[in-house]
Amino acid sequence: MIGMNFMEKESTVKEFMAKKGINYPVAIIEENMSTLYGEIEGIPTNFIVDPQGNVVKVIVGSTTRADIEQYLK
Repeated sequence: MIGMNFMEKESTVKEFMAKKGINYPVAIIEENMSTLYGEIEGIPTNFIVDPQGNVVKVIVGSTTRADIEQYLK
């Protein structure tokens, strides 16, 4: 799992991660990098990406760990 933050300052992201107990890496992306996986239609957007780098599912909006685990089976 890698989180992607859309154009926030690094200090803001680190503070949020500490507050929420996020223990996975989070990348800070520029607006033009969204073209790698498609347009961001809402926040949060979750991309399930296979080992070959193909997007197999896009989930727009809040989701749970259980929801994501369903797509990983």
